[in-house]
Amino acid sequence: MVKQKPCRIGDLVKVKHVHGGYRLPDGLPEGAEVRVLSFEAGYREVEYHGRTFRVFMAAIDTGLIPCTPPLPH
Repeated sequence: MVKQKPCRIGDLVKVKHVHGGYRLPDGLPEGAEVRVLSFEAGYREVEYHGRTFRVFMAAIDTGLIPCTPPLPH
């Protein structure tokens, strides 16, 4: 099993369009690697090529990490 990797300020992450929902801002291409600058409720402020963008949190792809299996009882 895997889960989404946590996102922290300063992390490099990729962005993606949320089809049927929130599109990426103009000037921020899908798949771009961005640096997380800050958190807001439901959004992340990111930097890409010296520009700052406000991106819906579901558009942030942090990657996956393995889940720790539950301990046996």
